[in-house]
Amino acid sequence: MGGTEVKDFEIKSFANCIDLCNLQELRYQGPYYTWSNKTMWTRIDRAFTNVMSYDQFDFSQVLYKPNTLSDHNPMVLDFPGCKRPPKLFQFCDMWAQNPEFHTIITSKIPKNGAAPGTKSHLFLKRIKPALTQLNRDNFYQSLLGPSNSTRTPLDPEIAIGTGKKLVKIKDLFKGDSDQHRNRQAGQYTVSQGYKWLLGTTEHKAWSKFVWSRSIIPRHSFTSCAFYHQRLPPKSRLAKFTQCYEEKYCQTCPGVEENLEHVFFKCGWAQAFWQEITNWWPILVSLQGSMKKIPGPRRHRNITLLIIAAAIYQIWRERNIRIFENKDLPL
Repeated sequence: MGGTEVKDFEIKSFANCIDLCNLQELRYQGPYYTWSNKTMWTRIDRAFTNVMSYDQFDFSQVLYKPNTLSDHNPMVLDFPGCKRPPKLFQFCDMWAQNPEFHTIITSKIPKNGAAPGTKSHLFLKRIKPALTQLNRDNFYQSLLGPSNSTRTPLDPEIAIGTGKKLVKIKDLFKGDSDQHRNRQAGQYTVSQGYKWLLGTTEHKAWSKFVWSRSIIPRHSFTSCAFYHQRLPPKSRLAKFTQCYEEKYCQTCPGVEENLEHVFFKCGWAQAFWQEITNWWPILVSLQGSMKKIPGPRRHRNITLLIIAAAIYQIWRERNIRIFENKDLPL
């Protein structure tokens, strides 16, 4: 400020050196400008760090002090403790299944004599750390402990390198502009280059009907997750955690519960599809129903609506059977 503006080409060599050395500027506190001759102000004093420094000192920062005898601001390297944000307390229904839950609740109830508002406040204040400890001792280690122990630690050097590549993704796309011009007409843009690199994707026959305005929203969401194969049956959950050993269907002993079994091979699902096809003929398969259906347009729309509602109802029956131990009638 107050002098000649610095051009990009003047600092290009220095910027390339920083990239080659994998250096990053430290976080700072204090004035932005670090040098002044009373007529010009500029920021020329900086502190950089690398991956090894992050491993040794974790969080670090630079404190810029006011200049006194020198025209440069003094720099102080600081290593404060990294404070984590407070975690919000959320009640989990699974805690009620623990035998110690009832004892914890009754032991934390305040004695008589306190005002109603104060009594509720004291109860919530006492029960929060107790339930948090209950979750840590009985649920956290059993659910996340085996998964965390098998995860590969993240390499900081790879993480920093990946971040820099993402920042430079625009330049990478511009580097392919010559190949783009040879195949497509018009002015090259980054968005066109991105779409060109992605290539053509296969059109899904079910994508249009799933998000139709005539379908109930909850049916649309369940159907979309079904055709993307993202609904979590027991066999899918078993892939994400080693402690989830029960992966068999509750009504079909010895049969693994996957999407094909839940929606088409389970006894309740087969009886449900049979009831539907008795009064409205449809093709029951994972993708066959989404192909061209013969008949008038109204008939096709009704068929697709029935399929979406059937997918939602079968998944709903499966969840009620597992979590509430109830059987829904057909």
